[in-house]
Amino acid sequence: CLGWFADEWSGRTVLGHTGHNIGTGSFLRAIPQEQAAIALVFNSGNDAPLYHYLFQRLLRELFGIAKPDPWAVIERHQRVDLSSYAGTFARHDFRVRLESAQGRVRWR
Repeated sequence: CLGWFADEWSGRTVLGHTGHNIGTGSFLRAIPQEQAAIALVFNSGNDAPLYHYLFQRLLRELFGIAKPDPWAVIERHQRVDLSSYAGTFARHDFRVRLESAQGRVRWR
């Protein structure tokens, strides 16, 4: 777990957390201004497309919130500063270290 995210969608703060383990996934989004939260739990893989579809529809219909499209397109040769992602991340028996050097991030 790397923690919560906070973003602004349609002028409202959206807080969220996503978690996955072998064969399961969960998505939680809270909208403080609406005093509401939506949670989806899956017991199958490849749940991202369904999550995006359901959250776009539910947030629009219930609160008039337009959820952004799921992935941003990164153009080839676009310069992106990835140094803020450097660090060590661990979960259960998995550990990865991201190192930033010469404008690139490498993992170990």
